[in-house]
Amino acid sequence: MTLEIALVLALVVIAMAGFVWEKFPPDVVALGVLVVIAASGLVPVADVFAVFANPAPLTVAALFVLCAALLRCGALDYLSGSLERVQGLPYPLVIFLLVLLVVCGLASYAWSQVHESVINPWIGRELPAPGDEVV
Repeated sequence: MTLEIALVLALVVIAMAGFVWEKFPPDVVALGVLVVIAASGLVPVADVFAVFANPAPLTVAALFVLCAALLRCGALDYLSGSLERVQGLPYPLVIFLLVLLVVCGLASYAWSQVHESVINPWIGRELPAPGDEVV
């Protein structure tokens, strides 16, 4: 194990501990790890900031903001109260709903695979993604 690998492993362990114990907010822990990685030279600074060109980290940051807003406005308290009210559902109904959830998820995955492997070659062209403009 090289020194760089050991430092990255230590940072991952520290970050996980910070996320679990919540002594600091998750965004502070994540930004702290980002700063330590950039300052220590484990990753070049240009590559560290190139991450923000990818929409995935920005989506995670937006998720943190959305969760904090839902917590502060009381929506999560309302939702947890609603779940406590339906706590007395019959066991067979709960099992049915869980099986329905799994079946719908698998059907969605299967349809996406059929779309990629069967429908696109059949029509002879790639269909635009849902977010693409069709002109």
